[in-house]
Amino acid sequence: MKKKLFLLASLVVTINAFAQNVLKQVIVVNEGHYDYMTGNIDVPVSIGTYNPVNKHYTTIENIVGSRFATDVIIDGDYLYVAADDKIIKYNKNTFVREGVLPVFGVRKLAIWNNHLLVTRGEYGYVFTNNFQVFDKNDFSYQYELTTQAGPQYACEGIVVHGDSAYIAVNNAFDFPNYKSIIGVVNLNAHTYVREINLGLNGTNPDYMTISSDEIFTLNNQDYSTASISKYNVLTGVLSTTALATPGGCGTSVLASTDILYQVAGDNQLAKFNTATLVTYDTLTINKSLYGMAYDNLGSNIYAGNTDYVSYGKVFIYQANGMLVDSFSAGVSPGNIALDYVNLSSVQDSKENVSVSVYPNPASDKLTLSLSATMKGTFTVGITDLMGRNVAVFELNASERNHSIDISNFAIGTYIMKIQNSEINKVVKIKKE
Repeated sequence: MKKKLFLLASLVVTINAFAQNVLKQVIVVNEGHYDYMTGNIDVPVSIGTYNPVNKHYTTIENIVGSRFATDVIIDGDYLYVAADDKIIKYNKNTFVREGVLPVFGVRKLAIWNNHLLVTRGEYGYVFTNNFQVFDKNDFSYQYELTTQAGPQYACEGIVVHGDSAYIAVNNAFDFPNYKSIIGVVNLNAHTYVREINLGLNGTNPDYMTISSDEIFTLNNQDYSTASISKYNVLTGVLSTTALATPGGCGTSVLASTDILYQVAGDNQLAKFNTATLVTYDTLTINKSLYGMAYDNLGSNIYAGNTDYVSYGKVFIYQANGMLVDSFSAGVSPGNIALDYVNLSSVQDSKENVSVSVYPNPASDKLTLSLSATMKGTFTVGITDLMGRNVAVFELNASERNHSIDISNFAIGTYIMKIQNSEINKVVKIKKE
């Protein structure tokens, strides 16, 4: 049975200078609920977006047919979601699907140049390969490493340093035969060059992250305790610190110079300093958490909370543990990615006119309302989630309110794009 408590949030930041950037949106992938006894998907996997400015959460879509989700990363203008048996690529601005790649047992994702790196693992199933590589643009197959030429056991986390990929090899779905390996792949040569043995105290590396030249793994061992390993890729120095926890860790995240971790079922966050290798403080937050991400700009912790069956919320904490806000998401919000945008790329002239669409959902007609009038005309294009054109309207920009007839649309979700020289907006609408 998949241990859902140990799927962790991925924080992907693809920017160079935080000072020039703002947090545009928080992407949340909710695992839903899969009943392993009946084989039914009671609550589907879903993906949503939270706007930190207007504090509004919107569900993008339900991912039908997947039992759970394992990762979400951001690269440029795109989102990549790992969902059990597939990888889905979305445009992060319009949320239109750009592609779907079948990959049974997908676990974690990473980007290197134009390549999408994939780790694999599945309870009760032995793969002929646990590491695959695809083109990130069109999902074309590039290569894979078989169990004879690559990681022999199921893999979880993956990070990239230079031209090498470092993989957490834990065989995590074969209790009690967990492994304690970081596998190293030469991405230029497509070869598995070596393995780093974390030792008996580093068994079952789960969460994996990188800071500068140092790789960290949180090791859940046999879930009766845990440890953190630190490996310097330049010096080769490895150290493992026992956390003396009364159980395995349910979630963890790198927050500046600390790794925050929570023992499964606990209501505290412990703070482990990555320089001193000491757990030096705890934050009493009175919540059992599922997935986390850390906002380096605002020094905020985004933390999922759920009963795994009926609800999901994301709580926002300051670095000192003070609760500042929360929002409802889907069931089991276990994977969170933060989308930053550069202020210099924002065209202020196109942000002076705001748009509202109501009622939404609608069954017959909806009203598109502009906050100000403009000159000439503007175009409204409506597509389905696969990017297929459904309707195009040209409207008078000197009027603020416009009625749009959607009575002939099929029931479902659509993307509305409003554009001219003064405005460039995207709105998600639903026909019911």
